[in-house]
Amino acid sequence: MVVVPSERSLGYDDSYGDRSPIPRLEQIEKFNTDPAHPVLVVLAHDGDNFGCSGSRYYNETMRWAQQNPDKVEFTTVQDYLDRFPPDPNRVLHVEDGSWTGADMGNQEFGKWLGKPYHEGRIDHVRGYSPDRNSWAVLVAAENRVMTADRLRPPSSLQAIQSGEGSPTEKAWHYFLQGQTSCYEYWDGKNEWDNKPTLAANLAVEQADAVIAQEARDPVGPTLFVLQRTPFNPGGRDDENPVPPASGDFTVWTMAYDVSGLKRVELKWRIDPSKARDSKADEMYDGDWNTQDMQGRPTETRTSVQPRYKAEEYSARVEGQKDCLIQYYVEAEDGAGNLTRSPIQHVRIA
Repeated sequence: MVVVPSERSLGYDDSYGDRSPIPRLEQIEKFNTDPAHPVLVVLAHDGDNFGCSGSRYYNETMRWAQQNPDKVEFTTVQDYLDRFPPDPNRVLHVEDGSWTGADMGNQEFGKWLGKPYHEGRIDHVRGYSPDRNSWAVLVAAENRVMTADRLRPPSSLQAIQSGEGSPTEKAWHYFLQGQTSCYEYWDGKNEWDNKPTLAANLAVEQADAVIAQEARDPVGPTLFVLQRTPFNPGGRDDENPVPPASGDFTVWTMAYDVSGLKRVELKWRIDPSKARDSKADEMYDGDWNTQDMQGRPTETRTSVQPRYKAEEYSARVEGQKDCLIQYYVEAEDGAGNLTRSPIQHVRIA
């Protein structure tokens, strides 16, 4: 897989920002010194919507590019990769993050995973987040749809798109409609916050028709992508600008299974090299510390109540300093099926 990142600040300026990207585009020219890999500029934004200052995209940036054919050549990502294949020996890390216009592009993708609030303050115990409510509903629906999928697979993508096929195909049709990021981006209003639950309820109604006719569960628990609080243990982050956050941190996820959950465990260990290794990120063998994760139901405040909802599971890692920690979650359902999350890592200051 070849990943082509976009330059989010340039894209933001080209669409909604208060300054033109042209001066910085001109500055990039001095780095264009490798004929085998000329600089590729990818501007990602809503400029084509002509919203806010989006007219800059048409009237300034594109006109400048058109008037400077000696500096700029229009292309597509695939065309560029075909003409200038990347060097497999040159690998670099691209920082995680979303578009600048979404909470300044923070690494937690916070715009779609809103912090829980209680009485106007962030509170990870008593607080409520409409986004996290939606994800808990969707995690449960995903498990039931995946179970129906394994029991009676869909016949085609076209059947899923039409929503007129088998119960499994209808389940996927409705479930996928609940996946648009708009529902989490425009949260806080009942009309938006209800949408994932409406889609999930329609999906599981179809999935349950399949599950009820079978006496087996071939699918392991469904886990939400692992999260941690604080995000940057021992350092500074959005919640802890000054002073730095504690070096102790909580790993949390959402978990659900048709057959119920027998156990949910956090596995973690210290990587003595203190350097991330892509191979180590795929190795589950070896010695791991094991901690039971405690589950708790989460509140629903939408006017539409979900048929099913995942619980939030969490566990703490404490007393570690100046190290790199690898961790993952392993869950087992009542039928003996196992699920392991991808291995993640965090550096403790």
